[in-house]
Amino acid sequence: MKGLVAGDGRFMLTEDLEVPDMKPGHALVKVVYASVNPTDLDIMKGKYDLWLKLLGYRHPVKSGLEFSGVVETGSERFKKGDRVFGYVDFMNGPKSHQEYLAVNEDYMARMPSNLSFEQAAAIPLGADQVIDYRQTNIQTLAEEFDLIFDLTTDLRFKHIKHLLSKNGRFIPADPMKNAVDFLNNAVCSKKTKYLFVQYGNYEKLTRIAGWVEEGRLIAQIDSQFSFSDFDTAFDRISEKGRRGRVVLSIAE
Repeated sequence: MKGLVAGDGRFMLTEDLEVPDMKPGHALVKVVYASVNPTDLDIMKGKYDLWLKLLGYRHPVKSGLEFSGVVETGSERFKKGDRVFGYVDFMNGPKSHQEYLAVNEDYMARMPSNLSFEQAAAIPLGADQVIDYRQTNIQTLAEEFDLIFDLTTDLRFKHIKHLLSKNGRFIPADPMKNAVDFLNNAVCSKKTKYLFVQYGNYEKLTRIAGWVEEGRLIAQIDSQFSFSDFDTAFDRISEKGRRGRVVLSIAE
C-alpha cells in the first residue's frame, strides 16, 4: 500500500505499507482524494512528534486530515461500494495520506450526491462571516464576535481581544505560535482555544452533506495534485492567497 511517511524533515512516498487491520465499528475505505493542510507541514517538520509519542501514536502515516473514498469492507452503518467523506482523529487516528484507511464509522458519512470525490475531500466548516485579510484589517472592525478563527496564523490574542464578546473565543490555526496566549485563560473571560478533532460525529457530517446538496455550503478547490506530486502540493499550501482547499489524488 502507498502512503506518505515523514522523516528527517521531509515526506517520502513509500509503497510497502500494510493495509490497515479492521476493528469493530470501523470500515475499510479506499481513499480517492485527501486534503492537504498547514498542519501536515508541521507534522513534516516534527512539531507534533513529542505529542504523538506521548499519546502512543504508532501509525506510519502521520499526515492527512480529511478524505473521500469508497468503502472496501463495510461496517454496520456502511456497505461495500458506498461513496463516503470524512475526517480522522487528529492525534490518535490513522491519517488519510495513504491508499486504504480503517475509519471509525462515526468519522464519516455518505458523500453529497452532487459532488465529485475531489470536492468531497474539500468540504469546509461553515462560518457566519468570512473576512478577507488582504482587503480588511481585522483590527479595525467595529463588531464583536463570539468566536474568531484565524486561518492566517499571523494574529495573536492581543490583536483581536477587543473584537471578542464577553465570553468570546479566539482559535488560532497554529496554536504552537500562540502558546503565551493560553496563559491568559486563567485570568481572562475571553479565551484562546485550539481546534482539536478527537471525536467523530456521523449526524453532523450527514447534516453538512445535506447543506452541500442544498447549496448552502460550497466545496471550493484551489488546486489538486497527483499523489506522486505531493511535494508541489505542500509547496502550494505554504503560499498565501489560496482560494479553497488543496487536495491530493490518492487513487492514481
